[in-house]
Amino acid sequence: MVFNHTTLEHIFDIQLAFKNMCELSRDAVVLVVPVIQQIHIAPSYGDYWRVTTMGIAQLFLRHGFTPLVIKTNDQPFNPVYCFAIGVRDPEKYKG
Repeated sequence: MVFNHTTLEHIFDIQLAFKNMCELSRDAVVLVVPVIQQIHIAPSYGDYWRVTTMGIAQLFLRHGFTPLVIKTNDQPFNPVYCFAIGVRDPEKYKG
């Protein structure tokens, strides 16, 4: 399993980063990314992306993974994050 928590938005080549995560995983990719949140800008790092839930699903599909879970927290006055799980073999997770 590959786990990525709130770092993908800081990588400029998000397509390559997502591809690498999928290639590293034999089974599942678990991802947490900000969807609606203040953008970070600092001399040493910054945010490049705010990926939508639909975008996350398409990234999984593009790299041969089936999205099993794509959820956001429901807090209108706080940052919104997406929690997503994509798997190579969805049959393994039935039930």
